[in-house]
Amino acid sequence: MLAGLVVIVALLGREEVSRWYEARALNAITDQRYDEAIESANKALKWDADNTGMIDIRATARMLSGQLEESLADFDRLLQDVDEDDQLDEREIVRMAQKAQVLQLLRRHQEVLQLWNRIVEFRKNEYRLRDDDGSRYDYAMALNNRAYMIALASVDTRDSKYDVAAALEQSRLSIELLQVEDDSATLDTLGYLLLLNNQPKEAVIHLERAVELTAA
Repeated sequence: MLAGLVVIVALLGREEVSRWYEARALNAITDQRYDEAIESANKALKWDADNTGMIDIRATARMLSGQLEESLADFDRLLQDVDEDDQLDEREIVRMAQKAQVLQLLRRHQEVLQLWNRIVEFRKNEYRLRDDDGSRYDYAMALNNRAYMIALASVDTRDSKYDVAAALEQSRLSIELLQVEDDSATLDTLGYLLLLNNQPKEAVIHLERAVELTAA
């Protein structure tokens, strides 16, 4: 294999070797062989340190394998040039959502919500500009996800600064925007927040429907 790599480097260069290891990493992560994916990603980055797509793959593999701090470091590296006032693009928004997922697993709720605030604002602006089915869906799901993160933070910390009443309204707005009555994810969030807002009867109705849709 080493001889083959030498030939590849001679003919095609370091970036081609990096892409070869990247393909191995992608296959490994698809097969849930996360340690192997991380190893291949590390090798790819030795040949091409600026391969941001490879850092994406490694960050995901690290998260799925439970290496949360290492995964967070990768997402921080990918987002290091993003400032508070920057205009964001779609790739950065996706990375922010992934970083928020890692932070949630680390129970760093404030940082999770800071990221989701930016994501919601981005989706809201996109919806205002485009007003089509895709932008409406993305805005609705961003609202839903932020509302759910507030619910989780409230339950985990018992801190009143996580406003479950406001989150309930966000959940309802997300369903209104989505224009789909039978969506299991949004109904689950709505039911959970109704429960946290002392409306158990209404909560059970939506949670049972969410379960039915998931089982279908």
